[in-house]
Amino acid sequence: MKTALIIEDDPTIRQFMAVNLVAREFEVWQEETGEAGLERLRDVTPSVVLLDLRLPGISGTELLHTMMQDSALQGIPVVVVTASLVDVNESNVSLMPNVTQVLVKPVKVEELIQAVTHAMEQAPR
Repeated sequence: MKTALIIEDDPTIRQFMAVNLVAREFEVWQEETGEAGLERLRDVTPSVVLLDLRLPGISGTELLHTMMQDSALQGIPVVVVTASLVDVNESNVSLMPNVTQVLVKPVKVEELIQAVTHAMEQAPR
């Protein structure tokens, strides 16, 4: 089964991504904070993570660094979904090995599905 974890604090964007993934037969989990996202990651192993960088508490960048330090999490592909390329450039998240793509909000459905498909193709088998 295809699974996705969406970690996004904006409920409208989170719902947009969830609805479009569920329509493509994904099981979807949604979290609105970095802490909750990390906790969920430790409970389930999604096929892909969709991650905002600006989150309350633990930022998306901090979450990515934590994932890279944890052998159980470092192989999960991540699609970064952000409103600011400045955040991406300042944190160098696009250079992290588990980040398969960076999308800039607002995201179109086709971009989202293409990025998720690409991420799943890049995942270690």
